[in-house]
Amino acid sequence: MFEFFSGFKAYWGDVFATLAALSWAVAVVFFQLAGNRMSSLSLNLFKNALGFALVFVSVLFSEAPLLPDLEGRAWILIFLSSALGLALADVLLIESLRRLGTGMQAVVDCAYAPAIILAAFLMFGEVLGGVDLLGGALVLLAVFIGTRDPQVQQRSSEAGLGVLLGVTSHVSMGIGILLIKELFDQVSLMWLIGIRLLIGELLLILFCLLTGKTKEIKSALNPKGALVQTLIASFLGAYVSMIFWVAGFKYTAAGRAAIYNQLSSIFMIILAWLFLKEKMTSHRLFAILLALSGAVLVSL
Repeated sequence: MFEFFSGFKAYWGDVFATLAALSWAVAVVFFQLAGNRMSSLSLNLFKNALGFALVFVSVLFSEAPLLPDLEGRAWILIFLSSALGLALADVLLIESLRRLGTGMQAVVDCAYAPAIILAAFLMFGEVLGGVDLLGGALVLLAVFIGTRDPQVQQRSSEAGLGVLLGVTSHVSMGIGILLIKELFDQVSLMWLIGIRLLIGELLLILFCLLTGKTKEIKSALNPKGALVQTLIASFLGAYVSMIFWVAGFKYTAAGRAAIYNQLSSIFMIILAWLFLKEKMTSHRLFAILLALSGAVLVSL
């Protein structure tokens, strides 16, 4: 799929991870344009279902087998990856968002890259170089500065639990993707993305059934209002972004890919300013320049 760019293979991971951040940021803008007419859980159900359908069609038109010959251990890893990285991470993120709101949640999202870096170290002994870590620190600082709203004060008694759930969600997401890192060279990337989306979707449906949230399933089956924006957002978020995200982890170190992924928050600031007419404050502009500096350091 990416052979055309073989001359730049050393930079594939960096490029894919950055494109994952950009496509996800664009998806978030479309989700906002949709007017939040669906709950987060319904939106996840709809997004993952559409993503799986698109990936399934892509696999059909490729040479990849629909059912590859894998050992039992590989299937266990795929199931655990889907359960932790999609189903559990999504539910935890939704609960965290409910307790914190979008302003504080953006700050908690700063835990994403450190969670991936820590998980990669514990699971594979992967250690980033000093320049990478410095660049990553600049990106994280930029995200914190750019997304933090000084006027937002979290007074809820559940704030601590919300932060814990958000951080745990990112840890779960990191472990989920790293569990299948060894399978990247064994099976088609598209097939691997599709099977994770399918298992994750089925587990989310099971969660809804067990918790009496069947109305969320009905809402996902019949999205009302801003259907076009929701379709575009789901296409970008569950298909395009997912492909780039997994490809980033395949072609570069996990911690390095995570640092580039973290740029999504910075892209969101820029896109919100361009298309949603949100104010570009001085601290947000400083955050953008700081993030760019960090990204350049990581790429060296």
